[in-house]
Amino acid sequence: TGGVDSTIVPIIINPIPNPIISGNQNVYTNSYEEYSVSTPENCFNSWTVEGGTIEGPVNENQAIVHWNSEIGVGIVSVVQTSEAGCQDTTEMEVIKEQNFSSIDIDLATGWNLISSNIMPPDLSINSIFSDISTSVNIMKNLFGDMYVPAFGINSIVFWNMEQGYALNAINNTILNIEGDIIIPQYYPIDMLYGWNLTAYLRDNPMAPSSALASLGTSLVLAKNNAGGLYIPSQGINTIGNMETGQGYYMYLNSVSVLTYPSNSSRKMAALSSLTPLPVNLIPRFKNTGNNATLLIDIEKNEGNEIGIFNLNGELIGAGAVHNGIAAVTVWGDDLLTSDIEGAEAGELLSVKLLNTKNNKLTELSLLNLSDLTSETDLSNMLYKEN
Repeated sequence: TGGVDSTIVPIIINPIPNPIISGNQNVYTNSYEEYSVSTPENCFNSWTVEGGTIEGPVNENQAIVHWNSEIGVGIVSVVQTSEAGCQDTTEMEVIKEQNFSSIDIDLATGWNLISSNIMPPDLSINSIFSDISTSVNIMKNLFGDMYVPAFGINSIVFWNMEQGYALNAINNTILNIEGDIIIPQYYPIDMLYGWNLTAYLRDNPMAPSSALASLGTSLVLAKNNAGGLYIPSQGINTIGNMETGQGYYMYLNSVSVLTYPSNSSRKMAALSSLTPLPVNLIPRFKNTGNNATLLIDIEKNEGNEIGIFNLNGELIGAGAVHNGIAAVTVWGDDLLTSDIEGAEAGELLSVKLLNTKNNKLTELSLLNLSDLTSETDLSNMLYKEN
């Protein structure tokens, strides 16, 4: 009697997680920011955000937040849960401010290929061109949509940041765009099989070999408004560097995604990597808004020049032989003018070789003609755009 019994029961006390978020509390609208949290062993995270979206996984130690365009307060929060089911939530208030930048795009009289790395708050074409509409003859995208202000035509409607545009200007002028700067490494561009007219989203020049590296072997060729070419399979680069404000035609042999390197990446084209340009054969016409690309494989003619002539005997394209290849941009007729300024569609073209040592010009007969893009055999060299 009077005995006492006791039982010892082990109790495991699991600590409640105590997550602390690290990251910028003052950000710009439309920016991308990384937030992180220390995570004890056997704990799990779940991120959420107000005033933006999470890009990528939501259950890791860090999260990439794309803040939207609304000025004000955003909230990034994380729920951290232990293996035992204990959890705690923490959040961080973030102040979003407008990051107003601007770009001046020089427009020359005639044809230009343009794009913008600045996203305006109003993407409507009428708003973007309100100050210079009287200087614009026509602007069109890859798909044939047009903006012709003099006739009230606007089937483009809204500017697409991923696209480039072909613009014909009545006179020299400047297109100024103000808004948020694009963060290029977080702005992937879906690329089509075949031809694309694509924006350059970086804020500084870069060699095409670096800027377009994400396309890999999908990229067949790229070209700029001046007829400069980048053909990676042939080691050809007459573009030099890709430039902010410019648009580029690109031909791909499969669908792909183009992601430009960050603006902090700096890699200009070395002079040794540039393909020589012709210095004797200078085409009469250029920048007609209509051109085709010609590659000629010719041995034992290093430093000589190739000229392309229309039926009137006018020089409409030229290239220098380098490493056994001549890369030529052939200019077609500008359909907006009444004059014939290059080759007409279906016109038979001739090829001549200039020996730069004796200045002798001789006609060439081409063998094994094929279309670079469709890889089909051709019987004659007839002009066809792109």
